[in-house]
Amino acid sequence: MRRFTKLISKATSVKLCKAVNLPHFHYCSPVWHFCGARNTEKIEALNKRILRFIVDDFESTYNNLLDKVDSVSPYN
Repeated sequence: MRRFTKLISKATSVKLCKAVNLPHFHYCSPVWHFCGARNTEKIEALNKRILRFIVDDFESTYNNLLDKVDSVSPYN
């Protein structure tokens, strides 16, 4: 994705993130959610990192990032 940041608009990159990355978090959550708190924290951290890159905002809170892409936390 870093290679294409100048070629793809932010709206398109958000759509790509929703189509490719977020379904893995949401549909697999029943599996990894019961594996322990440490794994849940890792998944949330990875989701936060992806959202920060996609939105190009490294200072907002995690909840604000979720609001910007109109998504919910994988934990919920």
